[in-house]
Amino acid sequence: MASAEPVRVAVLELDNAGGLSEAEVAYLSDLVRTTVVATVPSSSYLVMTRESIQELLPQGTRLKDCLDAVCEVEIGRMLGADYVISGDVLTYGEEYRLILKLHDCDTAAFLTSQSVGATDLRGLESMVAEAAGPVAIRLGRRGPSSRSPAAPDRFDVSGGADWFAELGTTAVVRFESEPPGAAVWVDGRLVCASTPCSRELSTGLMTITMERARYRARQDMVHVDSDAGEFKVSWNLTPDFGWLVLDDLPHGLILEIDGESHTVGQKRRLELGARFHGVRVIDPRYQPASVDVRIDAGRSVPLSIELVPREGALRLSAVDADDNAVVVDVRIDGQSAGSTPLLEQLLVGRHLVELRGEAGRWRGDVVIVESEIAELVAPLGAGWNGSMGLVHIDPGQFFMGSPPFERERDEIEDRHQVDLSYPFLLGATEVTQAAWFELMDTSPARYEGVDRPVERVNWFDAVLYCNALSRSEGLTQAYRIDGEHVVWNREADGYRLPTEAEWEYACRAGSSTRFATGDDPRGLHRVGRFGGDASSGTSSVASLQPNTWGLYDMHGNVWEWCWNWSGAYPTRFARDPVGPGGGRSRVIRGGAFDSPSGSCRSAKHNAANPGLN
Repeated sequence: MASAEPVRVAVLELDNAGGLSEAEVAYLSDLVRTTVVATVPSSSYLVMTRESIQELLPQGTRLKDCLDAVCEVEIGRMLGADYVISGDVLTYGEEYRLILKLHDCDTAAFLTSQSVGATDLRGLESMVAEAAGPVAIRLGRRGPSSRSPAAPDRFDVSGGADWFAELGTTAVVRFESEPPGAAVWVDGRLVCASTPCSRELSTGLMTITMERARYRARQDMVHVDSDAGEFKVSWNLTPDFGWLVLDDLPHGLILEIDGESHTVGQKRRLELGARFHGVRVIDPRYQPASVDVRIDAGRSVPLSIELVPREGALRLSAVDADDNAVVVDVRIDGQSAGSTPLLEQLLVGRHLVELRGEAGRWRGDVVIVESEIAELVAPLGAGWNGSMGLVHIDPGQFFMGSPPFERERDEIEDRHQVDLSYPFLLGATEVTQAAWFELMDTSPARYEGVDRPVERVNWFDAVLYCNALSRSEGLTQAYRIDGEHVVWNREADGYRLPTEAEWEYACRAGSSTRFATGDDPRGLHRVGRFGGDASSGTSSVASLQPNTWGLYDMHGNVWEWCWNWSGAYPTRFARDPVGPGGGRSRVIRGGAFDSPSGSCRSAKHNAANPGLN
C-alpha cells in the first residue's frame, strides 16, 4: 500500500507593520518556520522552505499586497499547500506584537490565531515559539487523515472548479465599543486602530478581538451576514481598573503607591489597575504606615490607613511698637486659628503664621519640632503687602493647557499633566498702587487709585519689587539681579513671581473648564473685569468675587507676570516645571480689563518682551 501524501504547510513571510528591517522580519519568519518544523511530525508533514515558496510563487506576487485572509489562502493554493500560516509584526502602543494565523487552504476556514508581545525586538524573538507552537499543535491535531482526497487543481478551469465563487461575498462591518478607542483584530489581523470604524470584510464566521489600554480584551466568534446591510459589532468593554478614594485623608498628605509618590490634592480618586497595591505613608509629618489595598475592576475602594501625627506646639503672643502685649487675629497656613495669646498644637514642619489687628500686622514662618513647644513673640508693624494677605496653595496634580475642542484655544496650549509637589503662597490680590508706592516710591499706573492694581510695570520691575518686599521683611531675596541677567535662588524664602504652572493651577482652583466659573463667559463677570471700554480702566482689587481658593482677579483686570520664558509645553507629564532655560519673551497670564473673554481663559498662554511696560 502506498504511503499517504504528506500534508504540505506553507509558512509565509511575516507582514512588516512594525518598522523593522527586511533582515529582522526574515529572521522572525525563519523562527516561526523552525518552530513549526520542530512541532509537527516530519513523517506526515512537509513544511515548505523559503526557497521553495519563492520558486513556486508567480513573479511579482507579494504577501504585503494582501488585504485580507482570502488573499493569503489563495497564495497558499498557488503553492499547492494544504495549510497556510501567515502573520503580522506590528507596534501597538509601546509594544512589538507578533500575530500568527492558520488557514485551511481547501475550505478557506480560519482555524486559529495566536499573538505575543514584548517591549523590544529581543524580547519578541524569545516569545516567537509561544505563538508558533500552539498554531503548529492545532495543525497537528487535524492530521493527515483529516484531509479529503486530493482535489483537482482548483486553478485549472477545465477541472470544473469555480475559484471566483469560493472568494465569497463581502459586507461593511461597523465596529463600535464603549468606551471608544479600541483596536480591532479580525482573524488575527489588525483592521482598525481605534473604534468607531467601518471596514469592508468577507462574510462568514470570523474571530473578532477588541483591545483598549486599561480595559480587558474581548474576543468572540461572529458570523457576518451580507443581507443585513451594514453589519454592526458593538461591545461594552470591561475596565481593568478601579479607583482608590482618598476622601478621608488630609489635603497635602504624601503617599507612596507601588513605589510612586502621590500627593492628596483636589483630585480625590486615583485610577489604579485591578489588583493588589501597596500603599505607604511617607509624609514626614506622620509616622510611617502601610497597607495593601485590593482594587476590583470598575469599583471604588476608600483608602483606610491609620495616620499617627508627629506633633509639636506653638506658643504665640504679639506686642505692639511700645512692647505692650496686644490681642490680634491669627491665621496659620491660611486658616483662622483664633487670637493671641495662643497655644496651638501643630504638625511638625514649616507653617506660615499671619497676625492682623489694630496695632499692626506681622507675617512669618515657624518650624515645629516633634514633642517641643516653639515660643514666638511677634512684633507688630505696618508694611505688609496687599490688603488681603497671602493664600496658602496645597500641592496637587492638574491638567495644564487646553483640550483640542476648547473654543479659542491656541496651538501652544498642548494639554499635559502637571504635578506640583510642594505648597506655595500666592497674593490674594494683584499688587495695589498703594503697596507699590510704599516700597518703590514710584507711581507708574495710568489708571490711578490706591486700591487699583499697579500697571505699566515690566518684568524687571516686578522682580525688583519682589526683592524689595523680601528685604523689608527680613527674608532672603529670591533673585540675584545683574542688569538684565536674573537668577532665581530657589532656596530663598523671599517673595517671587509664580511659575506659569503655579499660576494656572491657582487660577483653575480645581476646575478643568475654560474659566474657573465654567465654560460660559457670561459667568466670568462674577470674578473678572474684562471686555470693557479701554477708557474706563481697571477696577479696585477684590471688588468682585474670589475663586474657590480665595484668589481675586485671576481672570481680567490686569495681565500678570510669571517667572517663565515663553516656550513649548511638555507633551505628556511634567513635575514642578519652571519653563525653558532662556528665550525672548516672558509669560503673562490672566487677561486684562479690556481683553476679550478668550484671552482670560485659564489656559491662555501669552508672552511679552520683559522690558515692556
